[in-house]
Amino acid sequence: MSTDELLTFDHVDIRFPIELNKQGSCSLNLTNKTDNYVAFKAKTTKPKMYCVKPSVGVVLPRSSCEVLVVMQALKEAPADRQCKDKLLFQCKVVEPGTMDKEVTSEMFSKEAGHRVEETIFKIIYVAPPQPQSPVQEGLEDGSSPSASVSDKGNASEVFVGPSVGIVDLIRMSDELLIIDPVDVQFPIELNKKVSCSLNLTNKTENYVAFKAKTTNAKKYYVRPNVGVVLPRSSCEVLVIMQALKEAPADMQCRDKLLFQCKVVEPETTAKDVTSEMFSKEAGHPAEETRLKVMYVTPPQPPSPVQEGTEEGSSPRASVSDNGNASEAFVDMLRSLLVPLFSNAASSTDDHGITLPQYQVFINFRGDELRNSFVGFLVKAMRLEKINVFTDEVELRGTNLNYLFRRIEESRVAVAIFSERYTESCWCLDELVKMKEQMEQGKLVVVPVFYRLNATACKRFMGAFGDNLRNLEWEYRSEPERIQKWKEALSSVFSNIGLTSDIRSNESKFVDSIVEEVKKVLIKIGTEEREL
Repeated sequence: MSTDELLTFDHVDIRFPIELNKQGSCSLNLTNKTDNYVAFKAKTTKPKMYCVKPSVGVVLPRSSCEVLVVMQALKEAPADRQCKDKLLFQCKVVEPGTMDKEVTSEMFSKEAGHRVEETIFKIIYVAPPQPQSPVQEGLEDGSSPSASVSDKGNASEVFVGPSVGIVDLIRMSDELLIIDPVDVQFPIELNKKVSCSLNLTNKTENYVAFKAKTTNAKKYYVRPNVGVVLPRSSCEVLVIMQALKEAPADMQCRDKLLFQCKVVEPETTAKDVTSEMFSKEAGHPAEETRLKVMYVTPPQPPSPVQEGTEEGSSPRASVSDNGNASEAFVDMLRSLLVPLFSNAASSTDDHGITLPQYQVFINFRGDELRNSFVGFLVKAMRLEKINVFTDEVELRGTNLNYLFRRIEESRVAVAIFSERYTESCWCLDELVKMKEQMEQGKLVVVPVFYRLNATACKRFMGAFGDNLRNLEWEYRSEPERIQKWKEALSSVFSNIGLTSDIRSNESKFVDSIVEEVKKVLIKIGTEEREL
């Protein structure tokens, strides 16, 4: 690679496992660490053997994009597993605003005097991954057995210990998509819509399309109900149940949710997914997963009696991962902070520590999180007497200036980055406004990475980056606006944030965000009183 390194790559070679009669693929992440627009073009020594998607494109300043290299199916294994094929990437600086469709072969012609950097990758054949042992796992120490599925893909029920119950999950053997959780649980709350989020994970090297159907279409709906999960990535789906007018007599539910999935061509998008793709009658078999819908009792409200009143215990259990705060530390904070805020508009938490009532603005992807994670977070903040604002009443987009004013009125903002966050220009426009306030010292922004890898977000990888690139294409006629979005993301990413993944305990994660916001509010109040 040239010393200038217009583009850096996350791999130094291209590796394909040798699996006969099956296409292989390898993804590359191209990162542009410069302040220029960089165009690229990929070429191979055997165009009939390999294809690159996309083979040309433009990587915006300080961003990245993913490229998929696909090898055609081998009919026989190479004798010595040696491969002399290579992949060439050419790249060069282009004018700001240049789009993918404007990239031509002429741009990379050295004969025409164009300065072009080149990176050559060796293609390497490797042994395929070994199949898992057929021995059933998890039989020691009382752990539950894992699912057993025949090679033909016949479904099998998984019986777990009696303390857990029966998981009624039917899954094909290849497991194109892994769905978490394994059932759809709705708390029974009358006259109120409730929702349950599902995480769909694709651990294969293929593009996987999915379609969701329910046994009671008038009672449930799924958003999105069709889509494509990229290789080695995941997406979140929200299942919403219409409001119940009366509680079921025995809390039993016979409804089910069906997910169909199948491998599709690289670069297939959600818009390309049709019902015909999953039609068995048309000869398009699809893998299927059925999830039971279950009714559960709603969470009980906290007892009005103050906990921990026994001798030696703290007035309220700490929600932080570090354990309970000591009485001495609480007393010290109270003695230091209560006098500081005695004359300000304020509220008092359960320790008697006064919280300044500065407004806290929450920036999030409404369609994805409003009725789930953010709803729980807002409730937890209000229980802690935090003055929190979300656009739960306003219709997003009808008056963005109204939301900008709300940001200006706030001293703290929580930016919740989720997989679909970068689908929304409104989220990003709010973030730009937050960055402006932050740079003027008027706002503290706390980044939260919800079920995302923070490092991948910062590199614009995975679905988070794909959604941003799709939005950039949609708004390609507004390059200045796009640049502001990216600058705002980079600026907020530089702050220390909180991160969760699909295995995290959401209740504890909500509590950790609330505690962090309280610390920030107290710090702001202290600093302002000292001025």
